[in-house]
Amino acid sequence: MRLARGVLTPTKAAGDDLQVVRQLRRVCAVDRFDGLLAGVAVAFLAARGPLPRSEVAVLAHPWFPMWAVNGHPLTPDDLDTALAHVAARLEALDLVVTDRLTWSPGPSAETLLPRATALARIFRREDAAAG
Repeated sequence: MRLARGVLTPTKAAGDDLQVVRQLRRVCAVDRFDGLLAGVAVAFLAARGPLPRSEVAVLAHPWFPMWAVNGHPLTPDDLDTALAHVAARLEALDLVVTDRLTWSPGPSAETLLPRATALARIFRREDAAAG
């Protein structure tokens, strides 16, 4: 799929299931910043339900201690900006449902990304133990 001007259209590779899987894995590669961010953010949404995007950024922030922007450690505001940039992809993959203020877990939140699936279970256990 290709996202252009907010419209998702199939690419030539869309007819080839193997190519679709390869492209999907590339977008959510676990060793890339966007992949890590997607997994952690989606896990918090799956575990806790709808949240403001800025709160998702605050929750995700401790997961990025070694990342930096222009030589400075990432802040929650940096993560909020990064989440805004990946929002369309996460929505297109049914990982999140967004409106201007709130993000909710999408239909694929606990099935598409192994990291999100595992972390959501851990976050639920931690929340249950704390409350």
